Amino acid sequence: MTHTNTVVVLDVDGVLYPYSDNLALVAVAHLGRPATDFPPAETWNFFKDQWNMTLEEYLELVDIGVANYNLIHRGAPYEFSIEGVHALLDLGVEVHIATDMGTEGDPKGHRKARTAWLNACGSKIAELAVTFTSDKAGVATKFIERGNVVFALEDKVENYRSLNAAGAICFLINRPWNQFEPDARRVDTILEFAEIVRQGPTWAAQRPRGTAKEQNASNGKPAQVRDAEQSRRNDRAAAERAQRDIDDARRRTNAQKEADAKTFRLGVMGF
Repeated sequence: MTHTNTVVVLDVDGVLYPYSDNLALVAVAHLGRPATDFPPAETWNFFKDQWNMTLEEYLELVDIGVANYNLIHRGAPYEFSIEGVHALLDLGVEVHIATDMGTEGDPKGHRKARTAWLNACGSKIAELAVTFTSDKAGVATKFIERGNVVFALEDKVENYRSLNAAGAICFLINRPWNQFEPDARRVDTILEFAEIVRQGPTWAAQRPRGTAKEQNASNGKPAQVRDAEQSRRNDRAAAERAQRDIDDARRRTNAQKEADAKTFRLGVMGF
């Protein structure tokens, strides 16, 4: 199957980047309060529902995080997200980033920070086109009117609904704040989403829908996805073991050099 006419519209926060987790680190560092005051997000308005912040306090914390704590600029991506984007690109699809970040003119540097983070994810990610907008459906519509088949991946329920209404084949990536959306197409990782794109629109339309609980009960991940994820876990574990071996060898070499130097000083210089 050819995918040259396929476009994928990808969100960033909550899909590629664990925004709320990184903001929690900022809150602990800046406010000097325990991490238990800033639990992992379970709702879209986690700052109000779980952190007891007003909207004004939350927005101020975000600005401080970007200015002083590298919020948005730094932070590890979600597991398998970069591998998933690479898998999409390997299919030959056009991947377009659509992110609701900052305001026009970028007065507080939010968009600059987002761009820096995407660039840090590697050359393939850095080369992707980016649209800063809250209107994800509008982005998809431009490609649909161009004649493209459009897939999209979102974590926000409202965007999921509007993208599908616009004619995109949108999936929710499972996050705590979208668990109870009924009749939803879902994936756990971008790597799983890439396999759906590979199979094409017909196969995507046949995927079970429902809340996260209903879908998990009725449908496991495709074998290709499970195998790919396990293979990547194995590769990471092997790379980590290899790095530990290198580090151990380096420490042994340094220790031996120190011992040799001590022997040299005792034997030659007498101290």
